[in-house]
Amino acid sequence: RCVSLILSTSLLLAGCDHTFREWKKDPFTTLSWKAGEEIVYHPEIDDITKTYEIVFGLRHAYGAQIRELPLVLRIFSPSGKELTHRYVFEVMTPEGKPLAKCAGDLCDLERAAGEIVFEELGKYQFRISHTEANAIRGILEFGLILKAKD
Repeated sequence: RCVSLILSTSLLLAGCDHTFREWKKDPFTTLSWKAGEEIVYHPEIDDITKTYEIVFGLRHAYGAQIRELPLVLRIFSPSGKELTHRYVFEVMTPEGKPLAKCAGDLCDLERAAGEIVFEELGKYQFRISHTEANAIRGILEFGLILKAKD
């Protein structure tokens, strides 16, 4: 196995180093995430002695009725080994209260998805998609953040 994924619901730690941070907005020009569409990131890992926290970010339109995003994360190592993980990105509380911080018409939310230990140096590929049958409306951007933990 190229990587080990340890699920974590811990809060984000202050003082973490942002090893990789990228937001994609081009796939959402119609303010929706189409069914079957993958968002692709290419982080370069140059230290395999550390544990990294995976964080997903979402920018959505104010008033979008997105309760959760059922996500599939596929990670490919530099040698081509694949790890697949399913994650539910909660956007609202069970009572329907938004979790994002909103300013005007834009709402931003970052949620920890777990921890990962990379076993190879080099460029990885992270492919993220959702499992809804239809497009998810109201999305402006989606981000991937990797934070090296001390």
